[in-house]
Amino acid sequence: MKLVLGLFYVTILLLSVSSEDYYRDGNDKLYAIGSYGQRIYSDSKIEDAAKYKFKKLLPVLKFAWDLFINVDKKNFVMAPLSPQILLSALVKETHGNTQKEITNVVGFEDSKELEQLINNMVQEATSRELKIGNGFFVDFKDKVKKSFWDPEKSKNSQIDVINTNFDNAENVKKTYQNWIDKKTKGLIKNFDIDVDADTKMLLASTLYFKGTWQFAFNSTQVTDFHLPGGEIIKVDTMNIRKKYHTGKFDTIQATWAAVPYSSTEAMLIIVPDKDKTLNDLKQQMKGTDLTELISVISGQQTKNYLNITLPKFKLNTRISLKDPLQKMGIKNIFSSSSELYIFDSNQKSNIDQAIQQSVLEVDEIGTIGASATAFSVTPLMVQLLPIDSDLIVDRPFIAIIIDRKYGVPYFMAQITDPREN
Repeated sequence: MKLVLGLFYVTILLLSVSSEDYYRDGNDKLYAIGSYGQRIYSDSKIEDAAKYKFKKLLPVLKFAWDLFINVDKKNFVMAPLSPQILLSALVKETHGNTQKEITNVVGFEDSKELEQLINNMVQEATSRELKIGNGFFVDFKDKVKKSFWDPEKSKNSQIDVINTNFDNAENVKKTYQNWIDKKTKGLIKNFDIDVDADTKMLLASTLYFKGTWQFAFNSTQVTDFHLPGGEIIKVDTMNIRKKYHTGKFDTIQATWAAVPYSSTEAMLIIVPDKDKTLNDLKQQMKGTDLTELISVISGQQTKNYLNITLPKFKLNTRISLKDPLQKMGIKNIFSSSSELYIFDSNQKSNIDQAIQQSVLEVDEIGTIGASATAFSVTPLMVQLLPIDSDLIVDRPFIAIIIDRKYGVPYFMAQITDPREN
């Protein structure tokens, strides 16, 4: 039996988060206004609470980083949340090695914890527009196990169930593209996945995020950018001077900065030292290291004025996730040995394809990102930089769009050449 799981990402226009400044209360105690309106006193332990919170979310960060470093492309952008959503939804319908591999990599024994996290993110959305959608495309003549989808119990769920006749491939594509258009406001165009009469199901997940930078960058300038191999090119860059979280790592030769948006999101920029490459950085850094970094930008005061010079860039990439997921340890579900049971017939199914298409654009006003993925079936220490520092991004770098409150990465990009799209 051939089963197709489709995961369709979203278009995203990102927001900004205001920087923190210092104030004094009636007792002359120093404090800062945190990202969520709370007072953060200079002697508080709020960073410790942040570390504890993000350790609980370590499976999300670890999965995202591991998937990112296993993508073999020079320039690319990806959105790791949707593959994790769909894989976690499949865990309870798998057995044996198939279930063990997915659980070990995804980090959740079922989708409940991840679903609750996503619901909280959507419900608490302020100063931004955030929508996450899930859709099951299935032919109602096929009997899906009630443990996977019960029509009565699903009436109030956030899952759209769409009756789909897979005998007509063109109509199937129109059906899922129309659904994607509604969920992403038409920002994902012409997403293509192979379907035919053997296809039994498509599973889709979308994320839509829209906003603008709170502090717009200054107008574009033309500066040098150093490509791997020594070539120097001219690129359009933008700059700004604000108080940002920024620092270096104790054990990794790189500098990082968190450029905030007007809500709880921020863009993490990580630049290897001049004598290091992106591959050096990806080999040194672990998924667990992101926990420490995010806890710093979520829990500590912003002390540093930072002059940032950042290239404008636009990426449009299509990635097969099958190979990266197999490298991470999810192998069985892609083979004839798969123990995935979704239908009452108890016939096994396996995943044939895992495809993601993503777009990310960054300029002076804000960030726009879009991604579509399809599954087709037959502890680091951080050192803050001194006050008044410079970060000139004139060589290949990594950019991560992340929710600072929940520690969830929306987009992860590797920019080797800002001119390519």
